Amino acid sequence: MFRVLLFSSLMVVAVCLGADALTVSGESATGALETIQPRLNSLTPMSASSLEVTFSEPMLEPGVTTPDNYWVFDYGTGTLTMHPTEVTGSEPYTLTWLSGEMYTTTFTVTATGLQDAVGNPIDPAYDSASWIGERQFHCILGRWR
Repeated sequence: MFRVLLFSSLMVVAVCLGADALTVSGESATGALETIQPRLNSLTPMSASSLEVTFSEPMLEPGVTTPDNYWVFDYGTGTLTMHPTEVTGSEPYTLTWLSGEMYTTTFTVTATGLQDAVGNPIDPAYDSASWIGERQFHCILGRWR
């Protein structure tokens, strides 16, 4: 409770705080607050239409499995669309396109709008990973090599 009393040219401020002015209940966590932002660590092509990505720490769903949170670009993307069709798994995560093929040259994946398991946003300085080099995508007995 806050009261202001005015007397002619003198102003008196009286503050009254009762015993229940602040009530808190529940449990609180102890220890340091974890504020390290996650990073996109790596990407590995698995076939002509899928690749795996890994992160520096456990990530929060559904953001990490939302296809629109991933962008693929550069020379090697071939006929793939900008976003994968689906994202599955849990470290590593597999990005899959149901149509199109990537070429065997350089390409980059950028992850946006992702958070780690405690809610820290992905580090914008480390939200991309690139594949530089060649990998032959040949189908041998139903398996990509």
